Amino acid sequence: MRFFSAQKYYSTILLILLTCGVLSGQPHPSGMNSKMVLDHFDPLYRIDARLINGDYYQDPSPASTAGSRFFGDSEWKTGSVVINGVTFDNLKIRYDICGNEIVLNLSEFTGSGMQIALDKNRISSFVMGGSLFIPEPQRDPKSGVRFCQVLTTGPLTLLLLQTKTLTVPSGGNTSYRYETFTRMTLLVKNESIRYKNQRSLFQLFPQLKPQLQEFIRTEQLRFGSRHPESHARLVQHCNTLLAASE
Repeated sequence: MRFFSAQKYYSTILLILLTCGVLSGQPHPSGMNSKMVLDHFDPLYRIDARLINGDYYQDPSPASTAGSRFFGDSEWKTGSVVINGVTFDNLKIRYDICGNEIVLNLSEFTGSGMQIALDKNRISSFVMGGSLFIPEPQRDPKSGVRFCQVLTTGPLTLLLLQTKTLTVPSGGNTSYRYETFTRMTLLVKNESIRYKNQRSLFQLFPQLKPQLQEFIRTEQLRFGSRHPESHARLVQHCNTLLAASE
């Protein structure tokens, strides 16, 4: 569905509300809060208003920082978000994996560079730059909701979880740096299995090991954290072999 009905009028109202801090949950002199505002505008704008439910966002990266805190890079990407079963498409979003925030660009609707961090707990999936992301299965409650990139689908679903940390300079070096860490998970019959490398598949399906090894050789696959596409191709080939053996 499109982002807003009565878009032009609502953009003006939204800008006023955000400027006053109402939708960010901050105290307001009139006693209004974000729930009261959304309850008021829902009958007028229906579920579209529910997309705007989060805090202001500003990139907290220090000056002179190498790398990006976002998934992939810091460029805005076209995508969609599913909230409470409703798809909001044609959005400009990016995923801050260091701060674990899905950030929405409101410039098209407010005429400013305003950004909102969406409420992760209400998002069941999102698409960014053509890639699908879903909540991490069996997550640690302390870490909150984090999202994995879906690399393959089928009998075996391969998920990629990326996290980043900001390395504090030492020894007189004034440049900060983001370090990226990756972890992959296989979903097999709704069971989560840690996927380390191709050996994980060999252990799960020893009968397919010769064919998988041949595929690795002929396709000249390169593995490691910097080559998730090779793991994805191998798992997808394993899906093909499993389907053929049924």
